[in-house]
Amino acid sequence: MNERPTWAEIDIEAIEHNLARIRDRIGPGVGICAVVKADGYGHGAGAVARVALESGASMLAVAIVNEALDLRRQGFVCPILVMGPAEPCDAARIVEAGLDATVYDINAARALSLAASESGTTSRIHLKVDTGMHRIGCEPARAAELAAAISRLPAVRLAGVYSHFATADADDTGFAQEQLVRFRAVLAELQAMGIDPGIRHIANSAATIRMPEAHFDMVRLGIAMYGLAPSASRAWEVELKPAMSLWTRISMVKDLAEG
Repeated sequence: MNERPTWAEIDIEAIEHNLARIRDRIGPGVGICAVVKADGYGHGAGAVARVALESGASMLAVAIVNEALDLRRQGFVCPILVMGPAEPCDAARIVEAGLDATVYDINAARALSLAASESGTTSRIHLKVDTGMHRIGCEPARAAELAAAISRLPAVRLAGVYSHFATADADDTGFAQEQLVRFRAVLAELQAMGIDPGIRHIANSAATIRMPEAHFDMVRLGIAMYGLAPSASRAWEVELKPAMSLWTRISMVKDLAEG
């Protein structure tokens, strides 16, 4: 029962529609990672995750370990990427739940290796490269060296290499193209060293829609999956339906004399 006469309604069919439109745009050879952090952007992580997987997504992504564990408790067994940093203190929980961990320094990788060795399993690591967002991630010049060090550790596997665009939603994609060049250079260096990068992914919603050259093996859908354009500054050339609507009951209407 609602405590207040104001509520949000979530249209699951709109999320299905948005995923279908994005799938049409990227084609069959590119995987989809559905970003359901912050309780699915307030839409309900479990409900969004379920429809996303039914609509063809192959992976989920969250911000922190607790969000991933909550999805595991709801019965989701698919790969779940924790995009926040894998702290050594969380290594055992990450390994026990079979989560894909984001790593950008060797200490975190070593902690995951130790935890996985002790549990007799293998930890899946995604190496995050900072190509220009300047949030988290290793410097591109260090990426190949770090990937090689990770590959030498026992009980871990380099399951992916990724980055994140800072301005792919801007009218001018010049800086996004610079980031793409840096990401490609890292991948080329890994290839030259004989290191399998696993899943290569950098495209957020904006790049998914307007930068097909950035699709690689998988795209990460956040705001577009929920039916909102990545920015209001341009036309996005894809039909999206907002999944959330807000409703309230009017308490009272009065006609007042002027003044």
